[in-house]
Amino acid sequence: MTINLSDPDLSLWNFSIAFYAKPKIQSACLTLQDQYGVNVPLLLCCCWASRRYGILPLPLSKDLQQYTEAYSDLTIEPLRALRTAMKNSHDTQWPTTANEWQDLRESIKRIELASECLLLTGLEKLIVATVVKPLVVPQQEKVQLNCIANMAVCFSELDLNQGTAKTALALIFKAFGSQKHQ
Repeated sequence: MTINLSDPDLSLWNFSIAFYAKPKIQSACLTLQDQYGVNVPLLLCCCWASRRYGILPLPLSKDLQQYTEAYSDLTIEPLRALRTAMKNSHDTQWPTTANEWQDLRESIKRIELASECLLLTGLEKLIVATVVKPLVVPQQEKVQLNCIANMAVCFSELDLNQGTAKTALALIFKAFGSQKHQ
């Protein structure tokens, strides 16, 4: 199945799933998340909005950033911390099996993913309610510049001008340049 990432009717969630599945994107996103504190759903939102709405108004970008931080602190981060702490931590002395422990961890992972879906849905609602109309399909170079501008505002407090961060962002921008994902 081919998903056209330029489809103006593509929801933020569906864009995020398709874009994240592109080669090397998951590892680039996880590097930015784990080493630099980048919120991956917000990063994906910046990419999606760049293609659909262009450069977002500064007040909206700040609202997206604040909403993401508050929501993530309350839901996603605690779930991720619990899931990560559970990895390889089953005590053989416990009356539960390692498989039962892994099943519980996978359940937490599904809830974490559902929480990310709800965050992305909220971000899309904020954008749609604020931005009057989507762009006509812009040139690819313009989309990438829009994406850089949106990320610059949303991640202004992070130092992403370092080696691995620059490499990961370069991978994301390169993948963002392709129009379709199989």
